Amino acid sequence: TLFPYTTLFRSVPEARCLRREFSAESEDSAANSLLAIGLRCSASLAGHLGNHFPQIREFNETIAKWMGERRYPWSFAVEPGGHEIFPDEVARIAAAFVECRRDLYRKRVWARVGGLRFEAAEANPQWGRKHTWTAGRPIDLSTAHWLRFCDVPEGTPPEKHLQKAFGEVKDGNRIELTCENVRRIRVLLHPRMVDFAAPVTIVANGKVAFEGPAKPDLASMLRLVREFSDRGRVFWAAVEIQVEGDREVPEPRLN
Repeated sequence: TLFPYTTLFRSVPEARCLRREFSAESEDSAANSLLAIGLRCSASLAGHLGNHFPQIREFNETIAKWMGERRYPWSFAVEPGGHEIFPDEVARIAAAFVECRRDLYRKRVWARVGGLRFEAAEANPQWGRKHTWTAGRPIDLSTAHWLRFCDVPEGTPPEKHLQKAFGEVKDGNRIELTCENVRRIRVLLHPRMVDFAAPVTIVANGKVAFEGPAKPDLASMLRLVREFSDRGRVFWAAVEIQVEGDREVPEPRLN
C-alpha cells in the first residue's frame, strides 16, 4: 500500500511506480507525483474512511482521471468499508497480475525520486512495539527498472532534491536520457537492451556521457540481486555517468 490507507496497486511492464514526494497542491501535481505507468487500482473508500477523509477518495479519483487521459490501464473501484481488500476484488487483482508481467528491460522508463532510501522503520508509541528490519540493509527507493539515481551533491537546495529522468533505449546500442536535478545516475544494462559485443553510447541531456565497451560484472550482478532480495532482477553491467545541466522531462504517456 503506497498511497493513503486504501489504494492497492502494483507496477506492470509500462514502468516502475514512483512512490514519493506526493503533493496535493493541484490536480496536475497530484497526478504527476504518481508516475506509476500501467497500473490497476482497487480502492475501498466509502464507509468510515470515506466519511471522515473525503480527500482520500478525491485523490484516487484524480489519479484515475489522469491515467485515463493518458491511455494507461487503470481500474478504480469504490467499496463500502475501510482498510482492507474486498473478496470480490481479489480475483480481478490476481488476473491482472497474471496478465501484466514485469519487464525490467523495457525500452522507455520515466522516473522521479525524492529520498533514495528508508534508513529506519516507522515508529508510533501507540503500536506498543518497535519495528525493525535487517541492520545495514535499508529499503531502497533509488531504482526504477534500469535507472538508478544517486544522492544529490552536498549543499543542494531542498527544491532541487526531487530528481526526474526519462530514459529510452534506441537502435545502434544507444541510450538517451533526459534529466532534471540529476547530477549522477547509473544505467543498468542487460543483453535485451544492448549488444555487449559492441560499444555502448549513453547520451544525457543531449551530450555524450559515455561511449565505449560495457563489461559484464558477475560480482555487481550478485550484489544487486541480494540488495533487492530479488533473483529476477538481473543486470549484466552498470555504467555510472555525470549529467550536465537540466532539461524538462517529458510527461509519461502511452502511444
